[in-house]
Amino acid sequence: VFEEDIDFLQKVFEENQLIPSKTVLLAPYAKTVKGVPMSFWNQLAARLMEQGICVCTNSSGAKEPPVKNTKALFIPYEKSVPFLEKAGAVIGLRSGFLDIISMADCIKISLNIEKNYRRSLICHISESFSLSAMYGQKNQYDWMYSNETEKVLLEDIVQLIVSQMQMKEGTIR
Repeated sequence: VFEEDIDFLQKVFEENQLIPSKTVLLAPYAKTVKGVPMSFWNQLAARLMEQGICVCTNSSGAKEPPVKNTKALFIPYEKSVPFLEKAGAVIGLRSGFLDIISMADCIKISLNIEKNYRRSLICHISESFSLSAMYGQKNQYDWMYSNETEKVLLEDIVQLIVSQMQMKEGTIR
């Protein structure tokens, strides 16, 4: 059950100088999966900001510092879907948080770490934990991260976010 608290959303956006439909929330932390290197998140934030997109980091405190040059935000779960629908996009490690916000009408990119082994005997990790397969959302993208594909992945993400936000902006006017 998600709570659309208009005053809360307005306060968060104003205090952090976020732009509706042109904001990306990064969620680089997860409790149960190995993380993507912080250098990747730093580059991603920088590239998105170069494109005029506001970038913030989902952070629950000192143990989860914000990505370089982004603002740390802690959005309670019950307000996360309305926040993301106003923001425009979330990019994060495949985690329970991404399950919680799976119904949000925004761009959702989940990153799994490419490993050289199967999670089970039945299928690859990308199949086991695919949010798009689980929830059937058209605006959900599940991508694999590896050191070898980092540069291409970075550019693919930036291109997707920019093009989707430009299309949405065109429909708003």
